[in-house]
Amino acid sequence: MNAQQEIVLRPRDVEMERFKTWVEINLRKTDEVVLEATTNTWDVYDTVVPFVKRVVVAHAAEVKQIANSRVKTDN
Repeated sequence: MNAQQEIVLRPRDVEMERFKTWVEINLRKTDEVVLEATTNTWDVYDTVVPFVKRVVVAHAAEVKQIANSRVKTDN
């Protein structure tokens, strides 16, 4: 998603053998990427980091918990 909450790239399956090439073609130095913590997260992280501005690894359950929380921030 971009800053206007518009989808830029839709989810897709990319084989790990082709992943670096996909990253080089589709990601930009200004992109920020969020990865879900899974078994191969750090392989993906290491591949993506040189091509983007920032990569964040998130634990899915914690992200869901934050998204579902009802925190009042205005007084």
